[in-house]
Amino acid sequence: MITLEDCYGFCDLEEETVKAIAEHEHVNEIVAIEITQHLLKQEGGILLLHRMLEDDMEWAQIWGKTELAQKYRTILEKFDERYSSPNL
Repeated sequence: MITLEDCYGFCDLEEETVKAIAEHEHVNEIVAIEITQHLLKQEGGILLLHRMLEDDMEWAQIWGKTELAQKYRTILEKFDERYSSPNL
């Protein structure tokens, strides 16, 4: 049986990033891993993932959830460092 940890082992993103995408898309982590892996290989997929993370950060700010907004900012910064794109 393949475990969640096994799936993370095949994933190109950090666990916190996958969890943020799972929350954004309202899916479980395994589905989020599948979504992120697919998007990382698609043209424009990195930009879409960036926008998902940015959207979560902005909503947290709007709702006054300062700590959550900072958490998403950190996740977004790490993502951008790893997958910097001239389109961002």
